[in-house]
Amino acid sequence: MRVEEIQQNIADFMQSRASQTIAAQPDLIGLLSGTAQDGFNLSATQSDGSFDVSTGAGYPVWGRLQGSWAESGDAENSYFFGAAGAHYAITPDALVGVMLEFDSASQDNEDVTTEGTGYLVGPYFVAKLPEQPLYFEGRYLVGKTENEVSADDTTVAEFDTERTLASVKVAGALEYSELTFTPSLSATQLQDEQLSFVDAADREIAAQSITMTDVALGVDFAMPLSVTTGEFILTGGLSAVMSETSGEGYAEDVIPSFEGERGRVHVGGLYTLMTGVVLSAGANYDGIGTNDYQSWGLRLGFDMEF
Repeated sequence: MRVEEIQQNIADFMQSRASQTIAAQPDLIGLLSGTAQDGFNLSATQSDGSFDVSTGAGYPVWGRLQGSWAESGDAENSYFFGAAGAHYAITPDALVGVMLEFDSASQDNEDVTTEGTGYLVGPYFVAKLPEQPLYFEGRYLVGKTENEVSADDTTVAEFDTERTLASVKVAGALEYSELTFTPSLSATQLQDEQLSFVDAADREIAAQSITMTDVALGVDFAMPLSVTTGEFILTGGLSAVMSETSGEGYAEDVIPSFEGERGRVHVGGLYTLMTGVVLSAGANYDGIGTNDYQSWGLRLGFDMEF
């Protein structure tokens, strides 16, 4: 492979991984508001699939595990993500904690495969205004990745990257009779920098980096519906996502500055039985208004207190 081809593969790989890492970030406000639910979802077709497992609110330790894979022609891609955290309530309206994320990504295009594993670690906080249903969350994570480019099953290059992720979110609650609206605004930025290295052919590969920023404005709703026994709450929401991507070094030429918008929607429900068992289900779709990005999933959950 030529040096330019190696740099091209690395830039594309970092861009794809950054997008999936941002999308996988767990909601933290639910840990304090109580809306985070235990859940498991799995969807699969002949060419793609995804799964997501997460714990609910009410625990000082939480976790999430998810993955996705897709095949299109000669191209195959996969991404697996895990997160775990622990926090301490400094007041009834504030949590501070630390979280660890790890991921594994693979991008296989014809005879060239780029893959890597990495981590992010750092502090987070969740807070609520006293006597007001207005919540805030924030996180700042730093980490590294180890990666490899191979062609025809032969290692061409091994490289490391250093990355940072920062995000903030604010969400409130507005009640109209039995209907509750939760508007929110969030911003997330991830920077991934490939360090310079020498490849298997003893050639110098220059450093490059990508920066991706997502800003999301959305509104969720929750409405109780009458059922014969137990309680049922219908949930859903719609959000608009504004994305921006830029590169430095070689990535500046192959990943030109990009700005775009898309929409996502989700709907579901929570059914609480007379025994206290909580059943949950939901579906989501991300990619409204764009032709080059689609993501969907189904979620089933079961929660029982002992």
